[in-house]
Amino acid sequence: MVMANAMGIINEHFADKERDKALAYNSMFISVGSISGPAVGSLITSILSWRWIFLLNVPVAIAVMFWAKGAFPRPRLTCADIREQARRVNRLGQFIFSVGVVLMFSSAGLYC
Repeated sequence: MVMANAMGIINEHFADKERDKALAYNSMFISVGSISGPAVGSLITSILSWRWIFLLNVPVAIAVMFWAKGAFPRPRLTCADIREQARRVNRLGQFIFSVGVVLMFSSAGLYC
């Protein structure tokens, strides 16, 4: 679910000339994380304790947040823009989707 939203956000906020580079960065970080994350995590937990995962990941996450704040554009929306986008929300579709998700997760407990 996160990957689909990330692609949509990138498509929405990057110009045509920059979009390919942004999508490539996104794909690169997803691939590198998927490949190296389990190996590095198991190496850390086999040498040290599992608590070291947090002691190493939190500073890295903070550094990435500061990098992303400068690297990615921030949309400048006015209150009128936000109100206009809120008026165009598909409330019926959101309600049907929410009911479907609740039913899907609640029905999973019936078979356990």
